[in-house]
Amino acid sequence: MNGTGGGAVVDGTAGGVPISTLLSLGSVVGVDGGTQDRDSTEHLLYEAVAASPGQVTLACTHLVAVPAPHWAVSLVVAGPPPAELELSRHLADSAVTVIRPDGATASAGAGPWQAGADAAAAQLLSGSGRAVVFEGQDRLPATVTVEDVMRLTAIERVLGVAGTPTAGRLLHTRGYVRPQLVEGELVLHVRPYGVDSQLAPFEVPEPTPCCAAHG
Repeated sequence: MNGTGGGAVVDGTAGGVPISTLLSLGSVVGVDGGTQDRDSTEHLLYEAVAASPGQVTLACTHLVAVPAPHWAVSLVVAGPPPAELELSRHLADSAVTVIRPDGATASAGAGPWQAGADAAAAQLLSGSGRAVVFEGQDRLPATVTVEDVMRLTAIERVLGVAGTPTAGRLLHTRGYVRPQLVEGELVLHVRPYGVDSQLAPFEVPEPTPCCAAHG
């Protein structure tokens, strides 16, 4: 699955896919509220998803370096382009960048974080990010074969860390699946889990995951 995103970056490729193709998937939104940890960043991401007028087909978190290292988020929104001013009203103290399917870019919101919103969108356009919302994730059961992960969702590859075999193995999702967007491709890294050569996503959920009420 290929994402899109934006700031001032409106040309180039992501994982060999033309940005014009990525933008045809919908509008791209970058949002930065200066969050410093994973949970608060995912909270901001779910707020942005809830505030978006169309279906969010992909939502990612990103480490950004401007104005200082912290986290920001990006979305791909299908349907009518989001209004940047309306989004910024819903996302207090955050900056918003919107790139529409025609390549037009608009920004609004908290000035100090505008460069981070641009950077998050630019990372998505370059084909990178940590996906929190992606197509098909609601179809994943608690235990699923690796092959079905790729059949049911937008995840294109499942890679075992340190050469862990994955073919035909069972994956315990633990309700927490965060694939990486690598050169425009969603890749889930997994590790050994339990007995009988079973697997689990490499990234471990918190004991009390943030925003569980968001689904």
